[in-house]
Amino acid sequence: MYFTFTYQSYRENGHIMGISTFAYNVAEQVLARQRVQELDATLHSSNVSVGQLAFLEAYQHLPQVQQQAVIIIMLTTSLHERDLTRAHELPISGFLSKPLTQEKVTDVLRQHFAQ
Repeated sequence: MYFTFTYQSYRENGHIMGISTFAYNVAEQVLARQRVQELDATLHSSNVSVGQLAFLEAYQHLPQVQQQAVIIIMLTTSLHERDLTRAHELPISGFLSKPLTQEKVTDVLRQHFAQ
């Protein structure tokens, strides 16, 4: 359990007669903050932003037919083995690393949008 305390003087006729102590249970706030810090550390280590997570969560709630019609190409700055493994676990159609060049964009357009 986590508590925060407040101390307040108790006065009678202008003289301090005692101290009142108030304890408030803040366990819920502490645990929420710890969870946010864990998620933040995970995001920083996985090279995925909060916006990307929100997009992927929304994508996963689409009907299957709509998911199949969406083409997701991930652009990243990291070629770390851990990040590459994570990227291949995501529902993406392609993976590009920065710097983004005209050749890379042309290849993606040919591969996924050629008619």
